Amino acid sequence: AIAFPYPLLGLAYAPLFRVLADSFMARTPNAKVEIQAMNPRMAVQYLLDHYNDTTASFAAILGRRFLPDEAEAMAKANIKPREYSIAYDGLAVVVPAASGLKQTTREYLVAALRSGSPTFQQLDSAAPSEPLSFVLPDQNSSAFALLRSLLPKDSGVVAPARYVSRADSVNTLVADGKGVGIVGWYVAHRDSARLRTLYMGYTDSLGRH
Repeated sequence: AIAFPYPLLGLAYAPLFRVLADSFMARTPNAKVEIQAMNPRMAVQYLLDHYNDTTASFAAILGRRFLPDEAEAMAKANIKPREYSIAYDGLAVVVPAASGLKQTTREYLVAALRSGSPTFQQLDSAAPSEPLSFVLPDQNSSAFALLRSLLPKDSGVVAPARYVSRADSVNTLVADGKGVGIVGWYVAHRDSARLRTLYMGYTDSLGRH
């Protein structure tokens, strides 16, 4: 049998899964894996539009669970997708490589996000008391739900922030000095030449934080 999986990937994870797909096809010559990268909302919609397509097996690989309106659309279409957790990502706070910020805590970060006029000193007590703004993933991104879970249920982000749909755009804007970014751990460490992550009490096996 020849399998034709067609993964629909969130943009942040496409490079990783392309490597995995190439490795799989090298070991399984009769298999063909085609990858299409798009934001998570588009991936879910594509899955809805092609659910009954019998020419391939479709899978949406997201960095989050279905949003309530997406689950409702699935139910209305009488679609019962199977969900699998295949990996876990986290959030990282990113700053330009030359930034004086060194570390923060989850509590300090939440307080800054909930402040209408946050300062760098709120994130790191050794930093100057200068105005702070954020660059954040928007509600369509994989990282948004995880970011939202940091905040109390009855509150949202109040701090000045610019929202973008692509994780790479967060990296670019932060590198250009447009604010402090919050982005997925995997994406944060793809651009170590221009960016640095703040220490928040956790270090992985390679010493990255």
